[in-house]
Amino acid sequence: AVKHVVLDRLATAMREALARPLPRGMDAASGAREHFIRIAAAYVDFALAHPGEYRVMFADDCFPDDPPSDPACDGQTTCSPYGILSDVLDEMVATGALAAAARPYAEAPAWAMVHGLASLILEGPYGAVPETERAALVAMSLEIVATGLTGR
Repeated sequence: AVKHVVLDRLATAMREALARPLPRGMDAASGAREHFIRIAAAYVDFALAHPGEYRVMFADDCFPDDPPSDPACDGQTTCSPYGILSDVLDEMVATGALAAAARPYAEAPAWAMVHGLASLILEGPYGAVPETERAALVAMSLEIVATGLTGR
């Protein structure tokens, strides 16, 4: 039950990142790319702000697309963190930011990257990187993944 509450909190953080207005004049493809970066950053930020909860979230075979326990979600896919990622990737295809041929299974490398990055900061060598440098490391990592997905 605790894992599901934490997954709900992560999903809320991701939805809040999506709810912020995009810069004026941004085209749809750039906006979709920005949405991807925002949810990826929200994931890493959540992990760093709540390391204990982050660790619990993946204990005992819990997966990020497990059904949400938040009653407001009413079982919607977009309420799970993985569902939110899936929706953003679909948005990227719909706007031309991501080629349709690159869409199948794109969640796996995107999730693996942000999860691995957060874990390397919490449990590995990036934990010793000063916070200002870490912010740049996270931003550059997210840009690289977005560029790899979109080619831009």
